[in-house]
Amino acid sequence: MITLVTIIHILVSIGLILVVLLQTGKGADMGAVF
Repeated sequence: MITLVTIIHILVSIGLILVVLLQTGKGADMGAVF
């Protein structure tokens, strides 16, 4: 159960990072988001 939660958490984190990278492009707003 813990492994499943960890995997989901990692996937969500990677997804959020990819979305931010795609939206910002140059990464100018990375500091504001994180």
